[in-house]
Amino acid sequence: MRPTAFARTALLGVSLTACRPAPVESTVDYDFVPLRNLSWYSGKRVGTAVHEMMLYHRAEDQKRLLHSEFDSVTPENSLKMNEITREYGYYDFSAADTLAEFARQNDMAMRGHTLVFVAPNDREVPEWLNLKVKNKEWGKPEVRDWYQDYIRTVVGHYRSTIHSWDVVNEAYDENGRLRDSFWKTYVGDDFVELAFQTAHEANPNAKLFYNDFDMVVSGPAHKLTNILSILTTLKDKNVPIHAIGLQSHVSVRAVNTKDEIQKRLQQIVKAGFEFEFTEVDVEVVDKMYDGEQALIYGMIMQSCLDFDACDGLTVWGLNDALWYKQRMSLGGSGSATLVDEHNRLKPAYDAIHAVLLDGYFKEEGINPPL
Repeated sequence: MRPTAFARTALLGVSLTACRPAPVESTVDYDFVPLRNLSWYSGKRVGTAVHEMMLYHRAEDQKRLLHSEFDSVTPENSLKMNEITREYGYYDFSAADTLAEFARQNDMAMRGHTLVFVAPNDREVPEWLNLKVKNKEWGKPEVRDWYQDYIRTVVGHYRSTIHSWDVVNEAYDENGRLRDSFWKTYVGDDFVELAFQTAHEANPNAKLFYNDFDMVVSGPAHKLTNILSILTTLKDKNVPIHAIGLQSHVSVRAVNTKDEIQKRLQQIVKAGFEFEFTEVDVEVVDKMYDGEQALIYGMIMQSCLDFDACDGLTVWGLNDALWYKQRMSLGGSGSATLVDEHNRLKPAYDAIHAVLLDGYFKEEGINPPL
C-alpha cells in the first residue's frame, strides 16, 4: 500500500503543510536518503539477490549495505531444489532460513526463487531423483507425486515468510514450446500448471510468478508474444499465474530501446499480468562504460515506475565482487551491479536513486534542489 504524503515526507525529514498551493523548497540533503526509503515512498520494491554464506562471515559492510539500501532480498541458490533436498526424504532449509531471519530482523521482504527450474542439462534436478528414475525404482507416478509434495512442503514452510514466488523458471523456448526436460518427461506436459496449482494450494495468499529471460529488456519480441499466449491460455483455465518475472541479465551492448521496452510492458499489462524485473544485472567489461550502465539501470527503474502493475526491481548481486564470483562460471566478466567491489556506490546506484527521487518530488510537488 502506498504511504500517505505525511508518512512519506516525515521519514524524509521534510516539513509539509496539509494544503500546499505551490511547490515548496526543501533543505533536506536528498543525496543521503537511502534507496530503500525512496523505494518505499514509490510503492516499488528495490531488492537484491545474495548468497546466504555472506551472513556467516564477518562481512559487516556488506550486511549493513544490504539492510540499509534494499527492502527486499532474494536467495541466489538456497531455495533451489538441489540445494534444499540433496537426499531423499530430507529437507534442509537452514541456509534459506538464515536469510529469512535476517530479512525479518531488518524489515525486508523475501522473494522465493525458485521452485521449479528448467535448467540446461537438468542440472537443478537432485541427483538422488535422477538415480531413482535411472535405476527404475520410480516411474512417472512416483515422480509426479513427489513433485507436488516438494512444492507443498517448501511453500508451506515459508507460508508466513515469503509472499512472492518464482514458481517456474525458464520452461519455454522463444517459440513458446516447452523445453525438453526431466519434468516434461517424468511429470508430464502439464508440469507448469501443476506447479502453480500446487503452490497456490499451499499458500493461497502468495503472488505466483513465471520467470524467464530475454522477454523485455533484451531479446526478440516474439519470445514474449509466444510465452504470453501460453500463460494467457493457462490463466483462462484458472491456473493461478499472477505475474511475470522479467530476468534482465544484459550487457550495455544488447538492450532494447526504451520505446520497445514500454511496448512490451504494455503487452504484459494488457494480458492481465503484473510483473517485476527479477534478475537485473547490466554487464560492462570496463569502468569506462559505467555511464552507459547507469543509463540502462535508470531506464529499467523508470519503466517500473511508469506501470502500476510493476512490483519492483531486484538487482542480481549485492556488489560487483559477489556478482563476478557467482557469474564467472556462466561466462560473466567485468562488473554489473549498483555497488563496486569495495562496497562503493556506483553511477548505476545514483541513476536508480535519481529516478525514485524525481518521482518523489513530482508526487509531493517539491522543487528539486539545485
